[in-house]
Amino acid sequence: MDLVVGLVYEHQFYVNFAQNVPAGGTLSLSTGWYESGSELQVNAVASPGWQFEGWEGVGTDSLSSSSATFSLTVGPAEAANETAVFYPGVTIDATGPVSVSYNDGIVSGSVPSGARAEVFVPPSSAMSLTASGFAFLSTFSGWSGASNSSSTSTSFVVEGPVTVSAGSQYDYLSIVILVVVISLVAVVTALGLRRRQRRVAVHYTS
Repeated sequence: MDLVVGLVYEHQFYVNFAQNVPAGGTLSLSTGWYESGSELQVNAVASPGWQFEGWEGVGTDSLSSSSATFSLTVGPAEAANETAVFYPGVTIDATGPVSVSYNDGIVSGSVPSGARAEVFVPPSSAMSLTASGFAFLSTFSGWSGASNSSSTSTSFVVEGPVTVSAGSQYDYLSIVILVVVISLVAVVTALGLRRRQRRVAVHYTS
């Protein structure tokens, strides 16, 4: 007796789900074989300190999207390659009376004195920071965090979430000296005016 075996074939495609940086977040679906024509819904969730930027698809049956959640139809032509892109955050603290301008070649802006801002840039970006806008009788004490430079301008490569602070403060000793000098000038001026008034009074009563 001949044994007849029936073979059932399923048309599947390999779908690759990846991340530009493994630490950037998590994905709801994993890489694997999926049946042709099936609808896949995949979601990307950013890790703390990171921001989801979009999906980058490579191939005829791949898609690109700015939404963290999107649907993908498997097939019908070839395998799909989808990469979730995450950007690390740079937290900038402009403490004291100084303000900070930033630029990584794509993103630029400024953080006013006494404020904090978080900007998200591509991994391996070269972030440049400049402290400026010093108030009268203020001093710059240097950077802390991602940079330890004492110069008003600094730069560093961003590989993950970081914080950088621009330290500045008022020169209180100079302020006190200035107040004392102004007070002495005011006192001397007032005494001079009184002496002048007395002389005038004596002149008219003699």
